[in-house]
Formats: sequence, structure tokens, C-alpha cells
Amino acid sequence: MASKGPHYDQGIHVGEVLQQGLTKAATGTFQFVLTIRVLGVADPRDPTSYTPHRNQFQRSIYMAITEKTVEYVVPSLETLGYEGSTFGALDPGHPEHQSFVGKTFDFLCTHEADQEGNMRERWSVARTAKLPELKPLESREMRQLDALFGKALAGKGKKKEPVLVPGDALEIDESEIPF
Repeated sequence: MASKGPHYDQGIHVGEVLQQGLTKAATGTFQFVLTIRVLGVADPRDPTSYTPHRNQFQRSIYMAITEKTVEYVVPSLETLGYEGSTFGALDPGHPEHQSFVGKTFDFLCTHEADQEGNMRERWSVARTAKLPELKPLESREMRQLDALFGKALAGKGKKKEPVLVPGDALEIDESEIPF
């Protein structure tokens, strides 16, 4: 039977976590798995809202945990609000288990070709970019900056004559027109 391709469009979708657990892949690689129900398309203007999908199918997110992937897995877990200091607390059988079941999050759907060349959905936690922490300059450093490069801004604070742009309305005082 030929693949019909991906069902969901690429982009950010809202999903509800149905199941989670730690397991090993067939290759023996440790992995954290989330099973989600895709609820709808996230509204970029309102992070608390989404447009519901007519068909809300289940999808699984597999996060392989290896030396090369752990630097991507941990930020995904942090996005979900994970507070544990070990991976064990992700497993439902752990005494300090932190459950995501029943909670909604943003998930990213991308499309990629499988080994046979068929396009498939690939799901991941939609991580938000962290803004860099900006350390303000000390007043001594600001003076140093101005001493080095302040000339480039010299005269920028003075009032300038308005520049006319094509299409701007031009007000003319008719008393000043010589006839």
C-alpha cells in the first residue's frame, strides 16, 4: 500500500500528552517517548489558543538519549517544565515521577523522507528560543564607548529640516506665492 504522505502540515501544533515513559529502542539506545493527541494548530498571536483539527490523531515523539543528543533532549525536557535531576523521574514507575500526562504543550511537525523516499511526519517538542541575558554596561564603560566612537553620532540629536517623500502632502502658504 502506497503512503499518502503526511497528514498534518509542518509547523507548530498543540498536543495533549497521553503517555510517557523511558524505554530502549530496538538498537539498544535509551529513549524518552511521549505519546500525544494532536489537538490543533497553535495561534501565533495568542499562545493560549489554537484552531482545533477536525481529526485529532495520536503521534509519538521519540527522544533518543545518547552522548550526541543529550544536549537537545535536556532543553526539550526543560520546555515541558521538567524539574527532575535524573532521567529516572520521567518514568511512571519512579517514586519521584513527574508526569506530563493530561497537559498540553506546543509540538513541532516537520516532514522528511524515510528510507524508501516516502515523506513522513517527524514530531518534536517545540522549544522556544531563550533570549540572551544582556548585561548592561557600567557608567565607566559607557563613557569609554562614547570616548572611542561618540563622534559617529555627533550632531544626531539636533533638529533637522523635514525631508519630503514622494506622495507626501505639501502645505503651501498662498500668501508667499508671487503672482
